[in-house]
Amino acid sequence: MNKFLSMVACAAIICGMTSCGDSEVLSASSAKKALKKEAFFAKDYATHNFNTGFYEVDETDLNRLAKLQAAGMVTFTTQNVVEKQQKSRYEYYRGYVYYTIDVEHTFASVKLTEAGAKLIVAEPATMRKDIADDMKDNKDYTATMPDYMNAVYTATSSPSSPATETEEEETFQSDDSLQTTKDPNDPNAAYNTILARVNITSQAMLLGHFELVKVKEVFCPAEYVKEGKGTCKYIYKFVDKTPFGYVFDAPSEGWLSQSSATLRHYQDLGWVVTD
Repeated sequence: MNKFLSMVACAAIICGMTSCGDSEVLSASSAKKALKKEAFFAKDYATHNFNTGFYEVDETDLNRLAKLQAAGMVTFTTQNVVEKQQKSRYEYYRGYVYYTIDVEHTFASVKLTEAGAKLIVAEPATMRKDIADDMKDNKDYTATMPDYMNAVYTATSSPSSPATETEEEETFQSDDSLQTTKDPNDPNAAYNTILARVNITSQAMLLGHFELVKVKEVFCPAEYVKEGKGTCKYIYKFVDKTPFGYVFDAPSEGWLSQSSATLRHYQDLGWVVTD
């Protein structure tokens, strides 16, 4: 009887040692299931940060806004203002010559339409869902510091050293044109007023999402099984491309791409993509 129990105990130990690697062979279906859990294939993964509010824009910004407005995603208006910038150049016979140039700036007031607002993604996927669930308590985390971290060094007073005389060299500027006086009429008053109105709200806008099409070339030989490891290749495409996806150069709609993955088998999670 004791011999039988010893054999059972040994078998249990051996099974416990090998169950992590020998319990599962990677298949196409299990690889596909694991891949679909990745943030990359979440429907709220592919986003682009888009600014609304009032801010300065360039020609590229204006072209994008025009396309989004034509698609019914935004409305916008523009306002031009001139900034006076002082420049200087050095001339051999005259020294420094100061002059003013006009620099035109364009500002836009940008708002999302009702249709555009529907594409806002409050929290884009950045990690596997089970990991996100494990880390959810970090969302509202606030660090607390002990009181001693507010301590700062205060220098102690030391005996005053004998005063030393220093000779200050005076410099003279003979060119009266270099003397500046405060202009009661600010030439940049309009520009500064516009700058004071700048406000920006950045929001993640949905571009579309990646869709897993096919898993192939699943590789899981005996030595991989012992390690709880497997590899595969997979084909995917970008679908449901939104106007923001077209404007901000998301992958082509329906274009097929190929990649590869390495997976590990865990006792609590099953097959998980590791690379």
